Amino acid sequence: MYAAFGGFDPKNIDPLGQKDSEAWDVGDGLARIRGEIRTSFIIDIPDGRLPFSADAIKRFHFDDPSWQRGYDNPEARTVTERCVASEGGYPPQLNSPDGNFMQIVQTADHVAMLIEKYHDVHIVRMGDAIGRWEGETLVIENSNFCAAGLSRHGRLKLSMEATVVERFTRTNPNDLLYEFKVTDPTIYTQPWRAEMPFKTSKGPICEYTRHEGNYGLTNMLAGDQRLEGKTIDGVAKGN
Repeated sequence: MYAAFGGFDPKNIDPLGQKDSEAWDVGDGLARIRGEIRTSFIIDIPDGRLPFSADAIKRFHFDDPSWQRGYDNPEARTVTERCVASEGGYPPQLNSPDGNFMQIVQTADHVAMLIEKYHDVHIVRMGDAIGRWEGETLVIENSNFCAAGLSRHGRLKLSMEATVVERFTRTNPNDLLYEFKVTDPTIYTQPWRAEMPFKTSKGPICEYTRHEGNYGLTNMLAGDQRLEGKTIDGVAKGN
């Protein structure tokens, strides 16, 4: 079982089941790749920045720091914020503030990757264009992404025309080197590559659920709409 960072501390228990008992997988140090501390996971763009096209920058409002995604309805929020897809739920596998554990199970003709967060499972068929072995490296080619890739949390975006090639290599008994290459001419001006470490963990994969007391999204929408209402025509409302 591998996790990008850290693990769950069962001693952190609180009666409300919120901040203190959540599994914040921030780790106990800086991530190292081949013994090096990196300033960026991206390795094949010299400045470490995503090579967005001019159209993508305008489309996603990256040129306007003041722009905010709408709060009119839940579907206006990202799939990660709505808790329907995790950062590591589909390629490329990204780190998350919590729920970073991943369990890899191999059979004769499939590899399954169980992600702790939201119980996402990535099932890879082996022996064809989807999954194959290159020596000691597991190579997975991903395509046919859904439209939700544009709603992924943060700046990383994937269109339906994207391809992502992942490579998993065990470098020692406790480490996997994870590499991926993104090709998406709809969003980026050129292909780009990144790599990050996965570390073994002695901790278990826990049940990751959204319970009845989680009113985060409802309160986000209501709070922002209330705030907008206070400024209409300069009249204070909802006090």
